[in-house]
Amino acid sequence: IGRVHMGSCDFSLSSWTCGDFAEGDHALEGFSVEKYETLGILPMMRQAAALAGEPLTLLASPWSPPPWMKTKKQFHGDGRLLPEFREAWALHFVKFLQEMGKKG
Repeated sequence: IGRVHMGSCDFSLSSWTCGDFAEGDHALEGFSVEKYETLGILPMMRQAAALAGEPLTLLASPWSPPPWMKTKKQFHGDGRLLPEFREAWALHFVKFLQEMGKKG
């Protein structure tokens, strides 16, 4: 089993989200996984699956919600998910799986 991070993670060179969200975008209209193509993450995953000769088993795991969903409005630190964004954060998981599924 492998792990694919949802947005940037603690090993990323910069902090980024899955798309370009407007603050308070509860519907996540700006959601996108294109960064996974441009950063080479999806091409690497496809190559690994080809070398394995079978689909990979992967766990999608977030490092942080988008900063505007958190108490401290930043990626780092001890900020927590604001209660009013619980549904939007759950939707983020759904959209991530749907969009990654479309990418193969």
